Amino acid sequence: MKSSQIIKRLGERIRELRKKKGLSSDKLAELIGREGSFIRRLETGRLKNIPDEIEKIAKALGVSVAELLEEHDEKKPPSLEKIARSVRFLPVVAAVRAGPPGEPIQFRYTEKTYPYVGKLPCKENECFVIEVDGDSMEPTLERGDFVLVKKIEAYPMRFPENFENKIVVAANENWEYTIKRLKKIDNEYFLVPDNPTYPIQKPNSWHIVGVAIERLPKPEKL
Repeated sequence: MKSSQIIKRLGERIRELRKKKGLSSDKLAELIGREGSFIRRLETGRLKNIPDEIEKIAKALGVSVAELLEEHDEKKPPSLEKIARSVRFLPVVAAVRAGPPGEPIQFRYTEKTYPYVGKLPCKENECFVIEVDGDSMEPTLERGDFVLVKKIEAYPMRFPENFENKIVVAANENWEYTIKRLKKIDNEYFLVPDNPTYPIQKPNSWHIVGVAIERLPKPEKL
């Protein structure tokens, strides 16, 4: 099922439960700390992703997340219940630098979570989401993009061949982080930006700590 269909059906379910509870869209929005227009966009299927506020919405409507997402029309295939079980709220780390050499950013988890829908390509405790800051990875990654990353053991100054030409998250000796493409040039590895206006970096003191798995749709709000 397409994401747009999932969001549309979720919106219909929220509108149905909201009306049963006697709440206006503005009142529901107030209960979850959002504006009324957000609820109206959600109920009419105009959001791109299941919102991060899904747990707050379920609580305000007096149901569980599973009950909110489960199918309520027996004529439709019972797929939303499965979708409910597949939603994972992954931790988002502080924006990871995709900028000039020497401008990494301190790695830290934020209070944000990213609502990932579907089967994760890695174990949940091995995944995290980064928000890109900078333009050195354009056009592949742009400022503000979200990327799903698989954690790996740090590889100091040595890089397995299966990482070659992949986008990686690297940390320096001060545990500051950057995101670049790992390439082998003349039998040496370099952190290479996709934007040709930026220079490449020789990763002498860098550790590879994560490999990018996929670029994620930008959420409505985190």
